Amino acid sequence: MSALRAAAVSVGLGGRLVVREATLEVAPGRVTVLIGPNGAGKSSLLSALAGDLAPVAGEATLDGAALSSFKPAALARRRAVLAQSTGLAFPFTVDEVARLGLPAGLPRDEADSVVAEALAAVDLRGYESRVATELSGGERQRAQIARVLAQLSAAPDGRPRYLLLDEPIAGLDLAHQLATLELARRHAEAGGGVLAVLHDVNLAAMAADEIVAMKDGRIVAVGPPTAVLTDETVRQVYDVEASVGVAPPGPFLLPQTARPIARA
Repeated sequence: MSALRAAAVSVGLGGRLVVREATLEVAPGRVTVLIGPNGAGKSSLLSALAGDLAPVAGEATLDGAALSSFKPAALARRRAVLAQSTGLAFPFTVDEVARLGLPAGLPRDEADSVVAEALAAVDLRGYESRVATELSGGERQRAQIARVLAQLSAAPDGRPRYLLLDEPIAGLDLAHQLATLELARRHAEAGGGVLAVLHDVNLAAMAADEIVAMKDGRIVAVGPPTAVLTDETVRQVYDVEASVGVAPPGPFLLPQTARPIARA
């Protein structure tokens, strides 16, 4: 069965371990969400599963093959990555940004169709000729989301594809946050896998089939939202006392109930 896996993966940056012996599976048909405080190792683990960071121990694999064994073009056909921060060094138009992920040699009419669909999905139809660096932060983020959608939509070959999103809703208004999470859900329902880093635990609870909570580079809890988002796990992960409520269809955390835990 197809899957994107980390097996006891450790990642080092700047001479220290930022991910420690993390084991995780991103399966087709499911949305997996990483949560945890700043510096927990979420982005580094996502980067290892993207093949962008080489583990110092353990192995990241796709369909049982080490990510390091894939050529960049082959890996790009199976996964697309939205980084936490993506800068543009040149005044690309929105249309050009969306085309950055397309494979070389894709027929023009097919490329036009894929890009038009991706821009419509992120509510940027009519923005094609706008210069991306002149847009608002949220609009630039949506252009980058269109890029990863176009990358995975181009030249399908029937194998599951993986969408890796690092803080995809940062800078978006509420309507576009919800729309972006719905795009992730639709990708999973179409047979792809999704791994996303989210800071809003309520949106994580709403979007995820599985939540992976991290702290200090380690995975401390894995499971469905109702199993992971508990008072004790929130205390352990975020160092706050809080009351997690439960109402259909799942848990929620009111920030008004939270207070920091005094550190010794």
